[in-house]
Amino acid sequence: MQPLLAAALLAACGGRGATSPPAPAGPPAGTNPFQAAPGAALATAAAQALVGTWTSAACGERAWARVLTLSADGTWQGQDRVSPCPPDATCMWSGIVEHRGTWQATELAGAVRLQIDQSQPSQAPGGGLPPTSLRRQDGQVQDDQGCAYTEGPPSP
Repeated sequence: MQPLLAAALLAACGGRGATSPPAPAGPPAGTNPFQAAPGAALATAAAQALVGTWTSAACGERAWARVLTLSADGTWQGQDRVSPCPPDATCMWSGIVEHRGTWQATELAGAVRLQIDQSQPSQAPGGGLPPTSLRRQDGQVQDDQGCAYTEGPPSP
């Protein structure tokens, strides 16, 4: 009986008569699977022009200023200045809601997608969710909520 068991195991484990599954097809010969899609370099270069600090005044349902800072390392930070504490005052709450996450270029030239760090609460009172994208078009920067931004930090 041992020879029969050995033969059965050999056949089950790839012995005579067993075939290997076909290897998955790779990219066509002469192509680079890591090459970016046409226009991706232009989109990335235009998105890099958004690196810096951008400020939006109150807009739509948001009754406060918003400041977004995009860093060259692909991270971003934002502040919703809901009710900032006045200078030389003692406040129970700073009045500023912080947001953070990562950003990446999209296929649209001059546009970036903002991903929010979900480990941090990021909703200001009154539905002030941070935007999920920014785009420079016709010399202006707008978010996906239709709010315009100017370059630079807010005035003190």
